This record gives sequence, C-alpha cells and structure tokens, in this order.
Amino acid sequence: MGQSFTVRIEGEDSEARIIGRRSPLLFNIYIQELLNETLDNVTDGVATGGRLVQAIRFADDHTMTASSEEGLQRMMEALERTSEEYRMRINLKKTKVMMFTKGQPRKVSIWLQNTELEQVHEFCYLESLLTEDARCDKEIKKRIAMAKAAFMRRGELLRGNISRDLKKRMVKALVWSVALYGSETWTLRKEDIKCIQAFEM
Repeated sequence: MGQSFTVRIEGEDSEARIIGRRSPLLFNIYIQELLNETLDNVTDGVATGGRLVQAIRFADDHTMTASSEEGLQRMMEALERTSEEYRMRINLKKTKVMMFTKGQPRKVSIWLQNTELEQVHEFCYLESLLTEDARCDKEIKKRIAMAKAAFMRRGELLRGNISRDLKKRMVKALVWSVALYGSETWTLRKEDIKCIQAFEM
C-alpha cells in the first residue's frame, strides 16, 4: 500500500503515480513485453491449426510450449535471459515440466539456474486438470464431483416450492456451469460421454 511508480519511455521518466487498483495492468504490459522479446528469436513451439503456439498466457500464469525437449530448453533459457534483463526472476519452485504424449511417457530434463525442473504427470491450469496422456476423463470426473457438490449445496432451495421452469434454470446456472467449465477443450471418448450422460440423469 502507498507504493508509487514511474514509467520510463526512451530514457525519460513520467511523474510518480500511486499504485492503485489498476496496478495489474502495468504488470501485464511489462510481462507481455518481456515475453515478446523472449519469443522474438525463438522458432520453437507447437503447431496447432496452422499456427505456431509458443506460449499460453493468462494474467500471471504462463505456459511455454515446445514440440521437443531441446526446443523447450532453448525457450526456457531465452526466457531466463530476458527475465534477468527485465529484473524479474522465474520462481523455480512453481515452475513445472509436463510432456503430453499418446505413447509411453518418458523423463524430460529441463534445467534452469543449475536446477532441474520438476516433471509432473498432471497439472491444474486455470482450474482445469491437464494430464500427460492428454485425456479428459480425470477432468470430467472432477467436474462432475464439483457439480454434484454444487447441487447438494442448493438441494433445499431446489426442493422448495418453486416452479419447474425456475428449477431448470437454476440447475443450468448453478450446476451445469460448474460441470461444463472448460468443456470446449475436452476431447470426448465414448466412455466420457456415457459418464456425462449418467451425471445428467
């Protein structure tokens, strides 16, 4: 609280301003420039829909993507160099590595600051559970459990003396919204569809 900032553009500083509620905007601009500079000379990434995806960003959550272990190592080294120039540090305790594969998972070794990053088999990103086999069954089961809990919390209200139409609208808003969060990214198998249909019943 009470901190101030200045903005330097081409060597000239602005007047000092108090950091208020909009301070995340400054961080987002700063980190966006840091990532743009990092990725300017990096050719690694994952081709998706005819586009090269190198990073997935949401607020202060950043995911770097590469199609090979060597590519990811180069990308992370470039990120580390640029971060140092911007006087930012990568939190090694929060930085994880995960390999998506349809085949047998294998060890991936990515190093930063003489430390090997931890490889995980599943990771929760933006409230969605990602697994190394790229399947959605665990995420679907998690979502269904959360939706059932949301339904049970509202059970007394839903059993009340209100119209069926209002109950349906409440279930859509309070239960299905929880169950289907992130569903547009799911790749469904027959077993997953059956699971969702059973939940609907």
